[in-house]
Amino acid sequence: MKYRLTLVAIVVGMLGLVSAFAYAQNSPTPTGTPTASSVIQQDIFVRGGPGRDYLPVGKLLAGDHVRPLSRNAQGDWVMIVYGKTYGWIRRDLAFWVENIDTLPVIDVTNLTPSPVLPTTPTATPLLLPTETPVGNWVQLDGDAQSGFVRAGPGRTYLRLGQLLTGDSVEPVSQNADGSWIMIRYGQGFGWVARNLVLWVDNLDVLPVIEVVNLTPSATFTATNTSTPTSTATDTATSTITPTVTSTSTASFTPTVPATSTATFTSTASFTPILSPTATLTST
Repeated sequence: MKYRLTLVAIVVGMLGLVSAFAYAQNSPTPTGTPTASSVIQQDIFVRGGPGRDYLPVGKLLAGDHVRPLSRNAQGDWVMIVYGKTYGWIRRDLAFWVENIDTLPVIDVTNLTPSPVLPTTPTATPLLLPTETPVGNWVQLDGDAQSGFVRAGPGRTYLRLGQLLTGDSVEPVSQNADGSWIMIRYGQGFGWVARNLVLWVDNLDVLPVIEVVNLTPSATFTATNTSTPTSTATDTATSTITPTVTSTSTASFTPTVPATSTATFTSTASFTPILSPTATLTST
């Protein structure tokens, strides 16, 4: 009996220890009351104005301290100090030590401007003053880079060269309708369209050149060059000259002793003989 009571006491004591341990684990750990306003959500946006429509200008994490400055008219957004400027957060995302309702109200039309993200600087073209040409000078229209100088007053004549914007020209004469002007070009003359040049001189007083009396185009000049000529020289060459020679061949034919007759047969044979001859060849 005594043994049983002891066993029961031990079991009861163990159960009490287990219950006390479980209660200690489930009981919330008391925390101190925050002494400053701080963020109570894990990750929140700081915006450029009191509303979700405003762009985010940064973010805050849970436990970050915040210092309120003002609020919107509804009191659901609070303007805080953020870095070296200001920002807005929702009122319910932070624990406030201060009384938000007593903060001054900022009207929507007088909001703190959001900081502008830095943009990549672009090079500004530097405009340098240029000297205005003196006299008659080429002035091309649009995106044209150069104007052609031609051998005659028209686009069908050969191109002799080209002029760039600002090049000075000296007029000499004109065609019948005055649409093309002959100018000094290089060591001679050339033609340009009248509208390609800003003219200072009075072109109407220039003499008119007819088409049949145009400035000739540059042509290549023929020069005398030595041309090798062939001369005849005597050269000895070997040629084969066939000659016919006759040779006599004697043959003896034995016959019956009663009628012994000798016959003579002449046979012609062809024997080639090489003999040098002189011929003329051209080298």
